[in-house]
Amino acid sequence: MPRRIATQHTLEIIKGNRAPNMFDFQANADPTQLGLIQGGIFFSGRCVHLNDNGAWELGSGVAHLPFFLLNNSDDLDVMNDGGVVVDSGKGPVLTEPDAWSPGTPSGKMNAVCALGGFELASTEFDATKTYKPNDQLKAPLSDLTAAGLLNVGGKLTNDATAPNPTFGSVGVVTRGRTPTSAKNAHGRDELYFASCFLPK
Repeated sequence: MPRRIATQHTLEIIKGNRAPNMFDFQANADPTQLGLIQGGIFFSGRCVHLNDNGAWELGSGVAHLPFFLLNNSDDLDVMNDGGVVVDSGKGPVLTEPDAWSPGTPSGKMNAVCALGGFELASTEFDATKTYKPNDQLKAPLSDLTAAGLLNVGGKLTNDATAPNPTFGSVGVVTRGRTPTSAKNAHGRDELYFASCFLPK
């Protein structure tokens, strides 16, 4: 995967409870979706839900409790291989003098719950749309294709075309924007919204 700027995919908590009292949750990415998505990464700012196995899947359907990722799945505090290692069956073994062993990363990504009373700002939305205050936001589920997971799964939109009306709402726009609106301080398009959970 080509290197990318750390600010390319982000979620900001603008208002609401912060740690240690905020409503957040940690889980691993669903291995099937993570293995299929183009580029092999779940991005920070995407909407996710917990599947029956307790793993994150992209998007929120009819009655999935929505969460918003605070980490990328390849962040070093989420998962790293520690350098050049082999698995001896009893854990990683360093094979090079300059290699290093990772500490606590286990693949778990932190996410805030849509019921946590937040105003959030995410880079993960359809920036080709115009958004007005009070627009309800969906976070579509995706077909299990590489491109579908990357371009659709969990990306916020106010698009009212099928199948989006069948999904529950995960947020309400607080600050309107158009495709030509000003970018954030890092030069990225960003959508501000109040998190919510309105199942169908």
